[in-house]
Amino acid sequence: MIKAVIFDLDDTLINNRLLDYEGFHLPCKKLDIVSPSYKNIINLRNKGLMAKNIARTIRNSSSKKFTVEKFLAIRNDFL
Repeated sequence: MIKAVIFDLDDTLINNRLLDYEGFHLPCKKLDIVSPSYKNIINLRNKGLMAKNIARTIRNSSSKKFTVEKFLAIRNDFL
Protein backbone atom coordinates (compact mmCIF):
# COMPACT_ATOMS: atom_id res chain seq x y z
CA MET A 1 0.00 0.00 0.00
CA ILE A 2 1.27 3.46 -0.91
CA LYS A 3 1.48 5.67 2.18
CA ALA A 4 3.00 8.79 0.65
CA VAL A 5 3.75 10.37 -2.69
CA ILE A 6 6.47 12.98 -3.04
CA PHE A 7 6.41 15.53 -5.86
CA ASP A 8 9.67 17.30 -6.65
CA LEU A 9 8.60 20.01 -9.07
CA ASP A 10 11.50 22.37 -8.40
CA ASP A 11 14.42 19.89 -8.45
CA THR A 12 14.96 20.22 -4.70
CA LEU A 13 15.35 16.49 -4.09
CA ILE A 14 16.59 15.33 -7.49
CA ASN A 15 18.33 17.44 -10.11
CA ASN A 16 16.75 16.59 -13.46
CA ARG A 17 18.47 19.34 -15.43
CA LEU A 18 20.78 16.99 -17.32
CA LEU A 19 17.85 14.77 -18.32
CA ASP A 20 15.90 17.86 -19.37
CA TYR A 21 18.85 19.02 -21.50
CA GLU A 22 19.16 15.58 -23.11
CA GLY A 23 15.43 15.79 -23.86
CA PHE A 24 16.23 18.75 -26.13
CA HIS A 25 19.60 17.55 -27.40
CA LEU A 26 18.33 14.21 -28.73
CA PRO A 27 15.57 15.66 -30.96
CA CYS A 28 18.09 18.17 -32.30
CA LYS A 29 20.48 15.35 -33.12
CA LYS A 30 17.76 13.27 -34.80
CA LEU A 31 16.52 16.26 -36.81
CA ASP A 32 20.12 17.22 -37.70
CA ILE A 33 19.87 20.71 -36.22
CA VAL A 34 22.19 22.61 -33.89
CA SER A 35 21.41 21.87 -30.27
CA PRO A 36 21.33 24.69 -27.74
CA SER A 37 23.92 24.48 -24.97
CA TYR A 38 23.13 23.07 -21.55
CA LYS A 39 23.46 26.59 -20.13
CA ASN A 40 21.06 27.97 -22.74
CA ILE A 41 18.40 25.37 -21.85
CA ILE A 42 18.83 26.15 -18.13
CA ASN A 43 18.45 29.87 -18.83
CA LEU A 44 15.30 29.29 -20.86
CA ARG A 45 13.86 27.10 -18.08
CA ASN A 46 14.76 29.74 -15.49
CA LYS A 47 12.68 32.20 -17.52
CA GLY A 48 9.73 29.85 -17.07
CA LEU A 49 9.58 28.53 -20.63
CA MET A 50 7.89 25.19 -21.14
CA ALA A 51 9.17 22.53 -23.55
CA LYS A 52 6.83 23.70 -26.33
CA ASN A 53 8.17 27.26 -26.09
CA ILE A 54 11.77 26.07 -26.04
CA ALA A 55 11.11 23.90 -29.10
CA ARG A 56 9.70 26.98 -30.86
CA THR A 57 12.81 28.94 -29.90
CA ILE A 58 15.01 26.20 -31.33
CA ARG A 59 12.92 26.05 -34.53
CA ASN A 60 13.02 29.81 -34.97
CA SER A 61 16.80 29.89 -34.69
CA SER A 62 17.31 26.97 -37.08
CA SER A 63 17.64 27.13 -40.84
CA LYS A 64 16.10 23.64 -41.11
CA LYS A 65 12.37 23.22 -41.27
CA PHE A 66 10.61 20.99 -38.74
CA THR A 67 7.42 21.16 -36.75
CA VAL A 68 7.30 21.75 -33.03
CA GLU A 69 4.99 18.74 -32.79
CA LYS A 70 7.59 16.47 -34.44
CA PHE A 71 10.30 17.82 -32.13
CA LEU A 72 8.14 17.24 -29.05
CA ALA A 73 7.17 13.75 -30.21
CA ILE A 74 10.85 12.77 -30.40
CA ARG A 75 11.41 14.37 -26.98
CA ASN A 76 8.46 12.54 -25.46
CA ASP A 77 9.63 9.20 -26.85
CA PHE A 78 13.00 9.77 -25.18
CA LEU A 79 11.57 10.85 -21.86
